[in-house]
Formats: sequence, C-alpha cells, structure tokens
Amino acid sequence: MSIKKKYLRKIRYHILMYKRKKIFNIENSHPIVSFTFDDFPISAKINGAKILNNYGLKGTYYTSLIKMNKNTETLPFGEPFFNLEDLVELDQNGHEIGCHTFDHFSAENVSFHSYLQSILRNQKFFSKYFPNKKLNAFSYPYGGITIRSANLVGNLFLSSRTIWSGINKGTIELSLLKANQLSEKRSIDDCKKLIVKNQILGGWLIFVLHDVKDNPSRFGCTPENFNSLVNYAIESGAKIKSIGKTLESFGINK
Repeated sequence: MSIKKKYLRKIRYHILMYKRKKIFNIENSHPIVSFTFDDFPISAKINGAKILNNYGLKGTYYTSLIKMNKNTETLPFGEPFFNLEDLVELDQNGHEIGCHTFDHFSAENVSFHSYLQSILRNQKFFSKYFPNKKLNAFSYPYGGITIRSANLVGNLFLSSRTIWSGINKGTIELSLLKANQLSEKRSIDDCKKLIVKNQILGGWLIFVLHDVKDNPSRFGCTPENFNSLVNYAIESGAKIKSIGKTLESFGINK
C-alpha cells in the first residue's frame, strides 16, 4: 500500500470514529475472542472449522458468493474456494455465514452504487439457498472503507468488521469492529500477547485469517499454529464465540 493511501486511510479512520453512529458500550465480565475467516479458501473450512469443532467452538465465515464453486487453483491462496455443500455444512454445525459483498469489491475502488448492488446481490444469492436466514455480519473486502460505505453497512448489518488492529473495549462502533490479522507474517507469540492483553482488559478480541494449511499464503496460517492459538484462548479463560453470538450476548440481535 502506498504512503498516500495509508495517509488517506488514517484521515478517514479519524473522521469515521468522530462521526460514529452505531455506538455500543462493552461491559464484559469475561474476555471474548472471535475467530473469523474471509473469502474463504476451502482449507478454512476443512482445517479451520475442524479445529474449532474439535473444541466445540464456532467461527464466522465472511463470504463473497461469486467465489463459490471456483475450483481452479486460485491465487493468492493456491487452492479452491468453498462450494454450496461447504456452506450448508458450516451452517448446520453452527458456524456463522457473513457477507463480504458478492464481487469482493473494495469500497475505495468502486462507486457507491456498485458497492450497494454487490451487497444486495450477495444477500439475494444467499437467501436463494438459505431462505430462512439472513446475513447479519459484514466485513470490508481488502479493508477498504469510505464514509458512505461505513454508513451504508451500518444500516444494513448488525455489525461490520474491519482489519484495523486492536481490541474492542469500552465504547465501540459496531460498524467498525477492530480485528487482528492472523497470518504467517505475525508471529503466534504476538497473537498470544494480544490474548493476554484482552484477558486483562476484559474486552472483545477478533482475529481474521484466510487459509489454514501447512504451506499457507501470506494471509493464512498453519493448522498447528491455529490450533495452538485457539487452545491458548481457551486456557486464558476467554469465551470463544462467533461475531453473531457475541452480539447476542450483548442483547443485540435485530
């Protein structure tokens, strides 16, 4: 990312935080940790969900449904994406399916109209296969956020997750949830330090990753590291919940 783009994102962040509209105050008696997956390459389900299932835990899978059934080797992950059976299995096992726009659009690179239509198309496509369910959680593709897109998703979804690092604590903006990239670029020890910090603060710590395999992309991690982190979060005494179940525990469900 260019220095100019980083600078513009920083300015936009301060404007968005100043103009917050979907405010909620977190007062946890226990720290909370959520594991989320973007896009998602098939290993996020085969290995990621398997590890969570082994502990009786659930995650949130943000999907761009244009990627469904993309079974060719796909960069940057070098593996197929999910198919309909994967979505059904995740749903039946209690995992949460979220929205990532249909086309995986960055709000910084397309018109507001195109962004809105891509969100609506993703919802419509999802309801075709899951008529009794609704996409309540959103994450911004590429971390791209504009003031208009933040206001839009704030009206359409219960929550929206960014890739801005940090712990959600105190007064938070539900359409700008902080999340921390879990990847081979960030050491597992650094992630564990975040869990310790969250334990002290009694906040809500969200991790985001993509693939979970032995030779991960720069956006993913190995099954061994993911399992180690999940186990560490459990041992910290944190409650491990999906985004939606966390909001339910706050009394936010509509």
